[in-house]
Amino acid sequence: MGRSTWGVSTGPAGVTVKLFPHSRQGPAGATVGNAVVLSLLRMAPGSGAGCRSPPAALPSGAAATRLAAACDAVERRLQTAADLLLLTSDARPVSGAGGGPPLPRCRDAAAGRARALYLVARDIAALLQAGAGHADRLTQALAQLGELGVALTESCAEAGYLAAVALPGCAPALQGPVDRYQLCRAAAEVDTGCSILKLYSHSSMPALLLSELCSVTSESAVSLIEACTAAAQRVDHPCTRQLLLQGGRAASAALEAFQASAKLSASSCEDDGSISEHNDGDRNGNLSVGPTTDPGSLPACHLFAESLVAACNSLVVFATQDSSLTGRPARLTEPARDALHDLFSACMSIVSPCVLVCSLVRRLATEGERKPGATRLRVQQCQAVIMKASVQLSQALGVPGYEM
Repeated sequence: MGRSTWGVSTGPAGVTVKLFPHSRQGPAGATVGNAVVLSLLRMAPGSGAGCRSPPAALPSGAAATRLAAACDAVERRLQTAADLLLLTSDARPVSGAGGGPPLPRCRDAAAGRARALYLVARDIAALLQAGAGHADRLTQALAQLGELGVALTESCAEAGYLAAVALPGCAPALQGPVDRYQLCRAAAEVDTGCSILKLYSHSSMPALLLSELCSVTSESAVSLIEACTAAAQRVDHPCTRQLLLQGGRAASAALEAFQASAKLSASSCEDDGSISEHNDGDRNGNLSVGPTTDPGSLPACHLFAESLVAACNSLVVFATQDSSLTGRPARLTEPARDALHDLFSACMSIVSPCVLVCSLVRRLATEGERKPGATRLRVQQCQAVIMKASVQLSQALGVPGYEM
């Protein structure tokens, strides 16, 4: 809500993580606040049973680069969803006007996803101990962590909105032609993909990673363009409608240039499986590529990535700055806002350790660890935070008999 702010803390070995808002007393006095995560950050890395396990081999080369990029993408995705849905003063339905599930289903979905996040965090800790041979499975587990974390955030935001507007004195949101969350999240995904592409610009960047980044970025850009084009058909003002359509065309042109520059990088692949210069890929930019990329062609990909981000951001800013396009948020009473704040704080208490897990695994993939087992121990400690915060979340949601 408006009172919520991210905090930043630096833990052992320089690990930096964004923390959830300062929480308030929840039901039955249960509080899972910043002090819990801070206590985990301050724990000595040599303490606990997890550090007595033998050290496992660390991923290296292309596997380590792909794992680090996955950590970056998941961390950004989790923070984007939290920023757009939990750290905002606008109370709006996540699924649009009247198109979402009823409140009981949202509550059950949120509780189930919190439990699933705990299980995925446990799997990540086990895979870290298993060693470098499971780098691909670890990457997949992190992707699942991101999907569940975003889904949990959306479920909590939808449940909180439905519960708040049902209270006396509250009025529901009025939906406009533009879905603010959908557009802003798509633009954030485009920015994430392009930023990671520039971050891992060294010559050893795997071509498979380039293909994955291009595919995800292209899908998000297409989703953004299609949403704006559809919104333009529901706008009455002719000038606004024309600007939305022109902005969509500009983003489409920038996307085509970005995909062409990505194909230029991929077409220089060596060994078996390199692609032909005449391979245009599909509409979403999926490419069949070999194991390495040509470092000389990456700067062009970076340049057109910047133009794509600029075009998408300009379109989103224009489409979301006018309330006639986005509609108006719900009108809530102070008790409704307090209840919403308690629910969002509990959700942030789960999202924050998930972000920390991504930071820890990324640091392990890029720098290794000085003390064997320290990363796995901290991931296990994040499990404990998720478990405790899930109980708090179930109380805020009013889900009876919730157990981990």
